[in-house]
Amino acid sequence: MPSIEICNLIRACNPWNKGAITFLDRKEVKIIDANPIDEQSDLPAGSIIQDKVRFKVVCSDRNLLQVNMLIFQDFYCSGENAIFFRYSKFQKIRR
Repeated sequence: MPSIEICNLIRACNPWNKGAITFLDRKEVKIIDANPIDEQSDLPAGSIIQDKVRFKVVCSDRNLLQVNMLIFQDFYCSGENAIFFRYSKFQKIRR
């Protein structure tokens, strides 16, 4: 999905569903806050890009989505702290 549509879905799913659902290593992840940023990538859609302070995901329109808050295994986590989930660099999240 394009980054704007994902942000709209996240807003539509809050608060009743605690965010939009995706999967990482077959485990449910709920994105509860994110925003599109002015960056693009040639990596495949769903690829995770993490720097020291931001958790970003490549969208189908090649724009990046900055994930600010998510829920993983009933644990609320900021995008900055998502690095502790031990995913591999450029791993993909799935629908």
